[in-house]
Amino acid sequence: MSEAQNLHFSDRLLGNGDIVLDECRALNGVLFLIAGAAEISIGMHSRIWGRFFLWVIGGLVYLAAGVLCIPLRRLCSARG
Repeated sequence: MSEAQNLHFSDRLLGNGDIVLDECRALNGVLFLIAGAAEISIGMHSRIWGRFFLWVIGGLVYLAAGVLCIPLRRLCSARG
């Protein structure tokens, strides 16, 4: 097998796929932060205490995942 066949699809298509994948991983973290904030805001409008805590805890988990995804980009992907 030649070296060109061993390259990942994004490496062949975009040249240096690592730069593109790093930016996509950072974007993933930002989207987690947005989703966490949205879940917490939905929880604040809940009328039942059980749902309030469920939405807020879910939002906090999303926020924690987003905070970890941005600096630890290599750990937050399937193709480390």
